[in-house]
Amino acid sequence: MALPVTATRDDDGRTGATPPARAALFRWASLVLAALYALGLLFSIAAFRLVGERWWVTTVALYLPRVGFALPLPLLLAALWATGSRRGAWILLGTSLPLLLVLMGFVLAWPVRPDPGAPTLRVMSYNVNPELGGIGAVLEEIDRFSPDVLFLEEHGPWTTDKVSALLHARYATVRVSGQFVVATRFPITSNADPEKLPYDGRPRSPRWLEEVIETPLGPIAFFVVHPVSPRQGFSALRGNGLKHEILSGQGFPEDSEDVVEDNSGLRAMQVADFAGAAERETRPVIIAGDTNLP
Repeated sequence: MALPVTATRDDDGRTGATPPARAALFRWASLVLAALYALGLLFSIAAFRLVGERWWVTTVALYLPRVGFALPLPLLLAALWATGSRRGAWILLGTSLPLLLVLMGFVLAWPVRPDPGAPTLRVMSYNVNPELGGIGAVLEEIDRFSPDVLFLEEHGPWTTDKVSALLHARYATVRVSGQFVVATRFPITSNADPEKLPYDGRPRSPRWLEEVIETPLGPIAFFVVHPVSPRQGFSALRGNGLKHEILSGQGFPEDSEDVVEDNSGLRAMQVADFAGAAERETRPVIIAGDTNLP
């Protein structure tokens, strides 16, 4: 039941709300903010699902750390609890927690017990960032996991000969194509380098390969993928530094939104290209690589 709003007069003749009235106002504001927060989470999910990378604003939001969406929840729960709205706190927790789990990509993975007598296949995908961390560190990671099939993305062309020689000492088959390196203990029976994609008036790399490998599980079509990174678009938005652009009053640099949308359009085309090829494949498919997707 709402508390009556009364007024008091202080020694200076000023009037103001009584403490119970201020408490009621704070409780009402907490309830409103809690409802807006839950609606905001629902709106964010809808925007990400229905708009996605087709608008530069949602594109940037997709790649922000998702933990930011959870930060207001404990503050709102504490405010509701402190103002005596216990039911409101439980309602907020019950409605917001499932929405947060969806936004933050929670997946409940049940443990699977493999058949001890069944054949196994270990696959490793590794974006090596042109081996800037050192070839030795890359090989240390590979040896630690000892995969049967290895895919490297963003391989540095200036280290091709050295990397190939080191992998040949570990794998029967090694193939290098552009930024990709494929190494496997099993034979590659066929491979496909897709044609360039026409985009914005010029041909662009599809940034994926198909490798059919004869494994203990039978022939498997592997798609090693690495569509274009969103980094280019974000760098355009950043300009001379986000803090500098804001404090100077200039806002985002001119045409930076177009760079973000152009970058997203190319990535979407590349993803659709390898997804379509995988869908047409009649053999079992494994998609490996760095998708550069949130």
